[in-house]
Amino acid sequence: MNNKWLPVFSLAIAILILPLTVNADFADEVIISAFDRDNGDAFGNSVSIDGDTAVIGAYDDNNRTGSAYVYTRDPVTGDWGLQQKLTSPDPGGFDRFGGSVSLSGDTVVIGVERDDDNGDESGSAYIFVRNPATGVWAEQQKLLASDGTFGDHFGSSVSLSGDTVIIAAHLNWSGTAYIFERVGTVWGEKQILLPSAGSVGFNAFGSSVFIEGDRAIVGASGEDITATDSGAAYIFVRDGTGNWNLEKKLLASDGANGDAFGVSVSINGDTAIVGAALDDGQGLSSGSAYVFVRDGTGDWIEQPKLLASDGTASDHFGQSVVLTGGTAVVGANRVRAAYVFVRDPGTGAWTEDQIVKASVVAGDYAFSMSISGNALIIGAPSAGFVEGLAFIFTSSVPTPDITVTDSVAPITDLTVAFGDITEMTSADQTVTVTNDGNADLILGNIAQTNPLAPPFSILNDNCSAQTLTPAANCSLSLRFSPPSTGAFSNSFDIPSDDPDENPVTVNVDGTGIGLAVPDITVTDTAAPVDDLAIAFGNVTQATTSDETVTITNDGNADLTIGNIGALDVLVAPFSILNDTCSTQILVPAASCTLTVRFEPTAVGTFNDSFDIPSDDADEASVTVNLSGTGTAIPVPDITVTDSVAPAGDLQVPFGNVTEGAASNKIVTIANDGTADLTLGQIAQANPLAAPFSILNDTCSTQTLTPAASCTLTVRFAPTVIGIFNDSFDIPSDDPDEGSVTVNLSATGVVVGDDDGGFGSAGPLELLFGLLGLVFAFAARNNLAKRHGRRAARAQ
Repeated sequence: MNNKWLPVFSLAIAILILPLTVNADFADEVIISAFDRDNGDAFGNSVSIDGDTAVIGAYDDNNRTGSAYVYTRDPVTGDWGLQQKLTSPDPGGFDRFGGSVSLSGDTVVIGVERDDDNGDESGSAYIFVRNPATGVWAEQQKLLASDGTFGDHFGSSVSLSGDTVIIAAHLNWSGTAYIFERVGTVWGEKQILLPSAGSVGFNAFGSSVFIEGDRAIVGASGEDITATDSGAAYIFVRDGTGNWNLEKKLLASDGANGDAFGVSVSINGDTAIVGAALDDGQGLSSGSAYVFVRDGTGDWIEQPKLLASDGTASDHFGQSVVLTGGTAVVGANRVRAAYVFVRDPGTGAWTEDQIVKASVVAGDYAFSMSISGNALIIGAPSAGFVEGLAFIFTSSVPTPDITVTDSVAPITDLTVAFGDITEMTSADQTVTVTNDGNADLILGNIAQTNPLAPPFSILNDNCSAQTLTPAANCSLSLRFSPPSTGAFSNSFDIPSDDPDENPVTVNVDGTGIGLAVPDITVTDTAAPVDDLAIAFGNVTQATTSDETVTITNDGNADLTIGNIGALDVLVAPFSILNDTCSTQILVPAASCTLTVRFEPTAVGTFNDSFDIPSDDADEASVTVNLSGTGTAIPVPDITVTDSVAPAGDLQVPFGNVTEGAASNKIVTIANDGTADLTLGQIAQANPLAAPFSILNDTCSTQTLTPAASCTLTVRFAPTVIGIFNDSFDIPSDDPDEGSVTVNLSATGVVVGDDDGGFGSAGPLELLFGLLGLVFAFAARNNLAKRHGRRAARAQ
């Protein structure tokens, strides 16, 4: 596919075919006009053609909103007809959608250099794709410059090759070009191309752009290196990492002021052409074109420049250029002519072969051009009242047309992808060369100038030096024999006399992978999972803990597993459950599991291991180590203390307490065990009697977690003098202390008696005191006897 630099004016198309005999090759003329043409549309300001599809821009259509028209050629009749009119999905006045167009297969890019998304006239570009089944075109993505700003005119020139597009913003100060690449259906900005250091000021870098495969050429018609606005062109090449690097900056050897060298550019294989429409070689602004050829060292060498045989002042010869194989076409829009030059295959010299002119008067004819195969499309945006026309000429000279396919889908991408191939083995793919032209196709020696190197080779070459008649084909085999693991890539050339595809480069790639062997991987659920050790940690005796072991085949051959634990048998307290692995065969990437259980019946540390046998060549037996600690069964442990030292003797002595007074002591119950302690109703089975009592009981029927505690208050409140003793029980589920008895003792004394009722009293006081004590004891004994008799009667 070839297309020319694009400022575009567009409108839709009505077509009429007029017979016209022009000099030599391009003899059949089809005149195309927009079906809805209107004055000032500038239909034909940009054009692009690829195979049987053409796109024509009309950037002043609809109040300079712009549009583009897609036409297709009937493969049987050769007639061209409108397929679809494309318009901006978000149109704006004066956007000039269609100012540039470029077509590659079922994808078209359309420049909108005055779109305002990033500021006034910052510019944009739209990608449309065609549904091959329905023929309907739909927007795929809108592209914007990552650093776009007002006045850049991003989209002033565009060129598309497969999944790569180059878009110029020639008014971004010195000028900028942007590379976008498509991955799947998404386009992303890959790289920004800039003029070389020292190129300052308004250089119009990006005044024209063209891309073919891994090479792109960018015109800079305003560069001042040779002279003011003499111009330059830059060739960039994409390397193996996908980056674009400057290969050569082209300058005219006789560049002069205002030549505008770079106003148009094109590249095909090892040949580039650059237009200098304002060169004064045949008069002021008569114009010229320069051809450069890349030699064996990779340098680009200027050839004798091309001039019109009838060139005069103001012709603007070089306003547009296209190049395919040994044919170059140079447009001179001011004299409405396109000049066809052909290259002598022997000497390499270029000579004018034909002047292609329209059969009707068409202003600015050859302002834009594009060529594909035997079809040349020429735009005339000022035809009529600037309605615009486009002209498609078909070459009457039979030409060969090479098509190369391979046996790996997609078959037409010129890439043979072998994929993963086991080292020390080989795989073959077939490449087919077909002549889809209407003249014999002469093939050169394949892979002679760009030979394949191991691990790739060519076998059964039935194509080299052959001549294929129209529709005939030949084939060759490619072999990939990786000697080791790793990625490999290479390419080779298929030379022929196809005028626009010589040579065809075929890329090959493949990956060597290791020999097919199983590879066992054992993991478990106890981190770290891949250390072949399962640490169960502390597990209470008489309980269980389970961990899962997973066996995976990470190899590329089946893995056969033996009987697990057969040679290195586990013993209690370890065991294997749910074994889904023993004697199984795991295909690559498959896995199986088993459960390992630790069930200690005693307190202590335990260790063991088991083996996993398999046919893994370097891990025939994998040993998994196990460890765990059995811990005692959790039990509660009651501890009772009180507020009278010694606190833990279960004795609460109140000492002397005056009758009518009261004394309180605190009893604390704590759980010093490892399980919850459940308390019963305190003093229920062994209740306290007066003068003792329990107050503030926060313990009865409570459950104390380990280390928790509760309290209750024991009170002694004597109403008579005397010695008193009592006790109460604290029931719980402590396994070895089901009931704890707390003993109480106290003495009730007379009011004011600090010595237990005796001391320094006088004789009379002492006598009366002793008598009172005797009477008290007698009264108490009588009371006890009465209670005893009542009890006996009750029985």
